[in-house]
Amino acid sequence: DEAERESIEGPVHQVKISKPFYMGKYEVTQKQYEAVMGPNPKTAFRGDEFPVENVEWNQAVLFCKTVSNKNGLKVRLPSEAEWEYACRAGTETAFNTGETINPDQANYDSNKVYQWGRKALPLDRTCKVGSYQPNAFGLYDMHGNVSEWCRDIFEKDYYKHSPVNDPVYDDEKGSRVVRGGSWKDSPDKLRSAERSKRMQGADRKFLGFRVVLETE
Repeated sequence: DEAERESIEGPVHQVKISKPFYMGKYEVTQKQYEAVMGPNPKTAFRGDEFPVENVEWNQAVLFCKTVSNKNGLKVRLPSEAEWEYACRAGTETAFNTGETINPDQANYDSNKVYQWGRKALPLDRTCKVGSYQPNAFGLYDMHGNVSEWCRDIFEKDYYKHSPVNDPVYDDEKGSRVVRGGSWKDSPDKLRSAERSKRMQGADRKFLGFRVVLETE
């Protein structure tokens, strides 16, 4: 019964994440990305502490592989299930901020409102990571700023048959899951349950990513 809920967000189902992991506290910044991959000429909104954007899924995966190989770590993109678990941080509401979200809590198109939320003049661009309060897990910008690539192939009916334990729909071909909404999106697109997709080669100034570090 969540407002603006879409059919691809259901059915509600149980998920068990069996292995511990660390989630990036922030979206990967331009400074971090360039230290690994070199300059990204497509970045639209410049700033070391701004999230890198205009990044294809394949570039995000290569970033993770390069860091892993260089440091002997297991760094990768989060699965869709891991992402939502981390975003919710124990909540069952539309956002980790509660039943609504306001312009002082995330970077989005604040000309529009969700439920009883407030309007404000939108930034119309990205902002420095960590500009808003973190969720209960200490993670910043899980709602808004840039939409974040996930590991999974997007399938609209995946929840109807996905496994309970560590679900991830991984394949070589197909659109990839994008989560969290961005600076250009209306607040309903920032909901914890909201799912969207982009082709692997998509690069837009609202697409970025954060990483997961496996601990086992």
